[in-house]
Amino acid sequence: MSKLFTESVYLMTFRVNELSTDYYIDSFQFQLNKSTYNRVVLKDVQPEVSGRYKCEVSSDAPNFYTFMVSGYMFVIDIPEGDPVVTVEKELLEIGSIIRGNCSSPASYPPANVTWFLNGKEVNTAHIRRSQRPSVSSKSVTTTSSNRRSPTITVANIEVEVDENTFREGKARLRCAVNILDLYKKSREVVLEEDGPRPMLSLVLGTPVVESGSPDIFNSNIFLFSCIIVFLR
Repeated sequence: MSKLFTESVYLMTFRVNELSTDYYIDSFQFQLNKSTYNRVVLKDVQPEVSGRYKCEVSSDAPNFYTFMVSGYMFVIDIPEGDPVVTVEKELLEIGSIIRGNCSSPASYPPANVTWFLNGKEVNTAHIRRSQRPSVSSKSVTTTSSNRRSPTITVANIEVEVDENTFREGKARLRCAVNILDLYKKSREVVLEEDGPRPMLSLVLGTPVVESGSPDIFNSNIFLFSCIIVFLR
């Protein structure tokens, strides 16, 4: 015979050899026909049933042995979709500020949001995080008073561009969102350096031929061009 408790509250008693009917208790369903002597299968669990569960197993007469184990069950509302990344400017010069916003899809618990610049994690001093509840999630359909609502996590980044930011004129800004090992998504934006660019100019001229110099040209006047690089 087995008994199931949560937070010291008794839930149910069942015998494995009598498992034929599913039981519905609050925010989840016991699938007893799929359960075994050492495993209980739950279906349609909701975030608010997260907590510590305890199972007590006892034998019948004449021994009446009792064995008890407990464990924590954490129910996660996985995000639907990818994070959304926006940046103020994609063309920047040294000394300017990279400003960006990364928003995670709604989830419970709130997702972890991390910024990376050229593959290196950005110091948290340059990041401002905030959270707001989502009212559009499918999970907000219950009238339960202890509903743990899905939350959107927002991370704003502000970091100054220096001489090490760009590599061959480009920088990669990436936002990574994860919840444990169950959800991992990221979005990347390529930033470009707004700096000096080469400008081509065509210069025409005539040679000066001194008296007595050998004439090595077919004409007294020739055109030559010189490419001069100006930096603006």
